[in-house]
Amino acid sequence: MKDILIPKSERGAVRVFAVNLPVADAKSLIAQTDPLALQPTSRPTDAAARQLLGVDDLDTTALELFPVRDLEGVGLADYVMDGLGVPTKDVAEDRQKLDALDGYVLIVLSKAFRGEAMTLQPASTLTLIGSYGETAVDWSSRPDPAISDSAKPFSGTASGPRFRRARATRVGGVIVAVVLALFALIVLWIVL
Repeated sequence: MKDILIPKSERGAVRVFAVNLPVADAKSLIAQTDPLALQPTSRPTDAAARQLLGVDDLDTTALELFPVRDLEGVGLADYVMDGLGVPTKDVAEDRQKLDALDGYVLIVLSKAFRGEAMTLQPASTLTLIGSYGETAVDWSSRPDPAISDSAKPFSGTASGPRFRRARATRVGGVIVAVVLALFALIVLWIVL
């Protein structure tokens, strides 16, 4: 399989691979489940992730390795859309291919790369079924943005909520003082 380039700061992408291994071999790649866990883990071990994807330093919590039969009644395509949040339009073309898979699948989320650029070198036992979602633009290589005079600190007028509240309090105080002064004049005029 060809190398897969992962751009820096990739977010929201989901890659689905078919794992072409006997069941016993695929099972041996899965991390041991904590006996007290409510749900068994479907995460590959660190060594298995390196073996399958050809890279070190992956966040294996963002990888899933499981038998498709675990999704009985749901289907892999619906799991990718509903469980992983991939838009329906992105999966529509591969829906039949996803639902026809059997055996084990490896799902790789962008989070696995920790925002770093990487080159995956998938093992020959993996078949890329599809990549879904968006690949984020690497904004880190852009030049510094131009800063206008109005964007510089202390260049504008203060118009935040505290400033407006203080101004309203002052205006209200002046109005109350004027009304009290008029009331006092009327009372003084009546008394005299």
